[in-house]
Amino acid sequence: MSAVRAVTESQSGSAILRKFALTSVVQLPEFTDGGFFVIFGKVTLANHDGDPQDAHVQLRLGGEGGVVLDETFVRIAGSGDANRQCASVQSELKEVPTGGTVDIACGTFDGVALQAKLTVLEAL
Repeated sequence: MSAVRAVTESQSGSAILRKFALTSVVQLPEFTDGGFFVIFGKVTLANHDGDPQDAHVQLRLGGEGGVVLDETFVRIAGSGDANRQCASVQSELKEVPTGGTVDIACGTFDGVALQAKLTVLEAL
């Protein structure tokens, strides 16, 4: 049985989301060596608009313009209703370039992303 190392990074505060632009909400520090990784991420999305809105969540390697490892779409109720949804993303990486970063990016029309968390498990 091989050993496993876990690294977790949590979002501090909240990130404002506007006009469906993808915004990085939590990022893991740069990877210092290649290896096999399993990545789990979650984020809570809140809608500030009165109408229901779609929201988009991506797990990315290399940030904006990088590789999309996983993505999900959720529909969030209008601001007078239960206007929060939790979304999750996950992926495995067999080789990560040294210095590569992983982040969660979110977008919706008018809302916020909060309580985002990334957890990476590395097989040693």
